[in-house]
Amino acid sequence: MYEKYMTGKSYWKEALPSMSAFADAKEYELLDGAGSTVRAVHMYTGSGLDFWVYPGRGLDIGEASYNGAPVSYVTKNGVKNPAQLWAGDFERNFFAGLLTTCGLDNAGGACEVDGDFFPTHGRLNLTPAQSYTIKKYWEEEKYFVECSGQVRLSALFGENLVLRRRIRIQAGVSKIFLKDEIVNEGYVKAGYMLLYHCNFGYPVVSDDSVVVTNHRRIEYLDEQSEKLGRDGKELSAPVPGQPQSAFTRWEPKEGRVKAAVINTKLRLGAAVECDGRELDRFCEWMSLASNDYAVGLEPGKNGPDGRKKALEDGTVIWLGAQQTHTAELEFKILADDQAEEYLAALS
Repeated sequence: MYEKYMTGKSYWKEALPSMSAFADAKEYELLDGAGSTVRAVHMYTGSGLDFWVYPGRGLDIGEASYNGAPVSYVTKNGVKNPAQLWAGDFERNFFAGLLTTCGLDNAGGACEVDGDFFPTHGRLNLTPAQSYTIKKYWEEEKYFVECSGQVRLSALFGENLVLRRRIRIQAGVSKIFLKDEIVNEGYVKAGYMLLYHCNFGYPVVSDDSVVVTNHRRIEYLDEQSEKLGRDGKELSAPVPGQPQSAFTRWEPKEGRVKAAVINTKLRLGAAVECDGRELDRFCEWMSLASNDYAVGLEPGKNGPDGRKKALEDGTVIWLGAQQTHTAELEFKILADDQAEEYLAALS
């Protein structure tokens, strides 16, 4: 719709009172239930993609849809106010969404190191963002909307780490561009972990769907994961009580990591892409249980090993005083011919 009218009419700028008719970011505050008073930003591109960003939950991305069809997976917990939550109660806190950022203190299961507790997948998603802003601007005849801010994880006599995040969309384009800077604002080195838990649900995930990546090699978490992963078709209809499974994928065929879940019958899917040199770990999480039906595609600087094991293995990432690391992620909606072309390219 956007592309048709922007390229097909000469007077479109005169006809529009505001570009918010096509693309925008609008601020809200949740009012009901366990999510009451959580800050939220609704963003849409004018191409069918719209989604919610939660500054109140680490500037992560919750619900996402395309032309009214859900793309992301949101747990039955929904988005809860972190002020009411205990970090150690992960299963009751986790909302998943299109993106839950695991870190910066931990990625993986809960553990204790030298008397310090590290909750499952860390505290970042439970920490409200600071100084978040919304910008809308033209750049070379393209219209962009972005939401940015920072999330601080710190402790008395401990680390002082800041995640600076920018989420950007372009009008008429069904993509989300995310850029993170991880900054050590302390004066001694600090270790961190980072894993992007990107979650997709029905109808993108169904028994008509496949998971494709450009990786050459796969490792399985356990026997159950290996059984599911070696079946010709990874995805099934929901199964009551089905155990979750996980895989680690290695060696992308090119520098850029590409992964997608695609419903071949609907010709609808979603892809996650990143620089494989910057985010050199990639995990796939699969839950085909009734009521918990989802697939997670998870690029990161770490796998879900947990802080204790990562310290033992030497895979915790260390930042020197005042040092910065960066990471970029791109989400793409794959519809119609795009879905078929992406599937063919990665199959």
